[in-house]
Parts: sequence; structure tokens; C-alpha cells
Amino acid sequence: MFNPDLLVESNHEAQRELERKAELARLMAEGRKRQPALPERMLLAVADALISAGERMREGHEGHPAPGTHS
Repeated sequence: MFNPDLLVESNHEAQRELERKAELARLMAEGRKRQPALPERMLLAVADALISAGERMREGHEGHPAPGTHS
């Protein structure tokens, strides 16, 4: 015999699965909006490396006159 309760439960489970998938898609889209694109991340990494290198160079030359100046 056919049990209509099984059909209702099956439909509810399918609906819950669709809702879970929609929520996952929403969360993934939100995460992508917050993360900069690859070229921007690469530029940020290069900029950080250049700033760090410049700071190290400055620390190594503190107290020394700049080239072409007489102190």
C-alpha cells in the first residue's frame, strides 16, 4: 500500500536539503565578496615586501649621511 506520510516526509527532506544548499551558496558568495581578488592580493604582498625591505634598509643606514651630502 502507498503511504502518503512517506511522500510528505520525502518532500520535507528535499526542501531542507535545498535550503541547506542555498545557505551554503549564500555563505560562499559572501566570503568571496570579502576576499580581495588574486591580483589585489598579489599587489598587497609585493607592497608589504617592499615596505619591509625599505624599513630594513633604513635601519641599516641610520646615522650614516645620505650619498652626496657632507655631514
